[in-house]
Amino acid sequence: MRKKLLAVMLSFTLAAGLVAGCGKSSSGSSSADASSSSADNGGSSDSSGNALTETDGSEKYTLGSGVSGAASDIDTGSLKVDDYMFETGKGGIMRAGSLQRFADVLSRASAGDNRKITIAFIGGSATQGDGASDASKSYVSLVEKWWEETFPQTEFEFVNIGLSSQDSYLAVHRIGKEVLPKNPDLVYVETSMSDGANNSGEAFECLVRKLLLSDHEPAVIPVGVTDKGNSGTGNGYDAGSKQTQIAFKYNLAFISLEKVVKMNVADSTWKWTDVGVSDTNSNLNDSGHAFLAKLICEYSKRVMDGMSASSYKLYEVPEPDAGNKLRYMEGNFYTITDFGNKVETTDYFMVEFPDCNLAGYSAGWGTEKGNEGVFTVTGSNIGIVWYRSIDGNGALFDVSVDGTPIQYEFSSNGISADTTKTDSYTGIEIRELGKLSEGRHTIKFSKNSKSEGNAIYILGFTVS
Repeated sequence: MRKKLLAVMLSFTLAAGLVAGCGKSSSGSSSADASSSSADNGGSSDSSGNALTETDGSEKYTLGSGVSGAASDIDTGSLKVDDYMFETGKGGIMRAGSLQRFADVLSRASAGDNRKITIAFIGGSATQGDGASDASKSYVSLVEKWWEETFPQTEFEFVNIGLSSQDSYLAVHRIGKEVLPKNPDLVYVETSMSDGANNSGEAFECLVRKLLLSDHEPAVIPVGVTDKGNSGTGNGYDAGSKQTQIAFKYNLAFISLEKVVKMNVADSTWKWTDVGVSDTNSNLNDSGHAFLAKLICEYSKRVMDGMSASSYKLYEVPEPDAGNKLRYMEGNFYTITDFGNKVETTDYFMVEFPDCNLAGYSAGWGTEKGNEGVFTVTGSNIGIVWYRSIDGNGALFDVSVDGTPIQYEFSSNGISADTTKTDSYTGIEIRELGKLSEGRHTIKFSKNSKSEGNAIYILGFTVS
């Protein structure tokens, strides 16, 4: 029985046996791979590329009889998954890594002995499903479907904490309550776009490390996405390069839609709207979601193809670099429904968010009348997560900590100047408050004197 839980980087560990080959040709695939990948046009079937293997260990994993084969109905439209996309550093797979934990998940899923496999998805707008015309067409739903159809005798539990604009900083504070108690066997992590805005390499490493060190020892697979600006058609940002460096350090795979899109846009094989909603919208469309799912599932299939010929070295989590404090390893996220004794307030009470699409977060602390609010929060690393909406009522507001103003323009209006009401942005914003001493801190919210709007919506506080 399939269970879907509210929630959202990806988690499978990968092998040292990726086979290098020819680069991308002008037609979009290497000539040596043309025959094997032609059947994949339009997403009608899986391409038949090299199996991914590992041969330097003593652990053996094999597939049981409860395997029906990879799902073949992921419709990527005119976009084709070619073999060059699985060559290390040249396409959708950025490097080889350890395959042991992922092979173990595949082996147990194929056993058909009624055991449950739990798969978690952590990420931003793509993982929340933004841009897909229907929830069933999101990359998460398509990957879930692949697991269920490939291993029909296995019970799966899927945990999705995807949240638009969520970065690794927020995710690492959420997983202790929303992911790890579910004992995931596999975790996909998709935070590259939001991390690009916040430059949070430390948070990404904390997220990966916290997952890998958790009691259930899940396989972890990072996934990189992109937007129009970063695809090669303009100026954009993402954290792909920083995340790949950390993935290399932790001997993980990295599946990169960003890399494939950039290559194909650069030589005019694709345009952004082949994978994105529109020239003014950076969300993936149905084909983009399907293509990302296809990369993930085809990678899984190639690992499966190599299992019978492989032996695996037991995965060990590397030590962090000297001097790296990894401040967020013990972080938590406190909301109006779960704040324990870390957050206290007497001024702001529950406010429902307008036009909310925040993966279940429909209310928080706040005011719609411009009132001042004062919180007492205990911790040394504290951040604010707030909701922004273009509804004509969002306020510009000021924040102070222990009486010291934070020099940043906070807005619940979705844009920097609340005199303009024409934008279409809604979602969350995240702001870490800077280095603080350990202990209790007074955080005050008040409407800025220049603000036209009155609403302040506080989703929660990150504390570590």
